[in-house]
Amino acid sequence: ADGKATRFKEVDIYSMGIILFAMKSGRLPYVENQKVKGQNLQELMLEESEQFWEIHNQLKDPKIEYDEDFKSLFKGMVKKDPRERLLIDEIKDHNWYNGPVYADNELKIIMQYKIRSFSFEKQTSKHESA
Repeated sequence: ADGKATRFKEVDIYSMGIILFAMKSGRLPYVENQKVKGQNLQELMLEESEQFWEIHNQLKDPKIEYDEDFKSLFKGMVKKDPRERLLIDEIKDHNWYNGPVYADNELKIIMQYKIRSFSFEKQTSKHESA
């Protein structure tokens, strides 16, 4: 029973990483079986390729920054090998997690903007290469 619970926790960490990326950037890190700029972002993400970040830097809103702390946390949550993913306590101890936070009114404005602009397929379809 513990093995199954552990696997579910590892999958949950992966899912939380995907949601974290979406909340930070207003877009999903990848869409399964969809290429962006000729690249499979899911494969690049799992390979921990710097090209994953290069492509997202080209697609992102200029106000969004993927600093090294954010990249480190995200990569730790979505490791290809589930056993290598960060644990909840490691996430809570992470620099990015413990960084500055927005005031309630700032967060409300930011999230409203991100919700309005959240559409990975629409944003990336014009960037796809044949």
